[in-house]
Amino acid sequence: MDPNVRPGLISDRDSYVARIRRMMRHADIFKLSDEDLEWLYPDRSLDEALAACRDDCDAVLFILTLGEKGSRAFLGDIEIRADAPAVDKLIDTVGAGDTFMATILSWVVESDLASRAALAAIDEDTLRAAIRRAGAAAAINCGRSGCNPPWRDELMTVYLAKNGKLAARFFLEDTLREGAAQALAFLKQRGVRSVLLSGDSSDQVAVLAN
Repeated sequence: MDPNVRPGLISDRDSYVARIRRMMRHADIFKLSDEDLEWLYPDRSLDEALAACRDDCDAVLFILTLGEKGSRAFLGDIEIRADAPAVDKLIDTVGAGDTFMATILSWVVESDLASRAALAAIDEDTLRAAIRRAGAAAAINCGRSGCNPPWRDELMTVYLAKNGKLAARFFLEDTLREGAAQALAFLKQRGVRSVLLSGDSSDQVAVLAN
């Protein structure tokens, strides 16, 4: 759930806030921006508003985006703080939050985490990688006009900066060895269980495995 508050379109504030808070009790993943938080929980510091919002929410994964200040994510006892990636040339922030959330949902589905139990069982490094990837996707979107999120291959890019300026980009991609799928099928037919071990993030490994 992402409330994506639009104050100019809300005629009955109290009714709207009450409805949002009811929905928050049923969300498995909840993401909001600092601007949403300030509007839903006014006249409080950021930390006070955040604490109140988390108390009202029953999501397994709770995410707060902070624009150029990055993001914070909470899962059980885990708290992740991630810096916002630098945007070489800011064009438009429209769709940045949507891109962030879409990247999280894509990771959840591809990593077979689409249940409260599975999501609650991930470790800190896995969550950190997912949050950073979502931030990278949002940053790419901000370098374009309108809501224009990146393709998957754009999220597998290493950037090289020199004297604070972009000097090069390296595109990384995992490729399967020819015949690998057939070899795994052959082993499976003979009752051999195969396990994929990798130091890469779980979402990237899932894409390759599938």
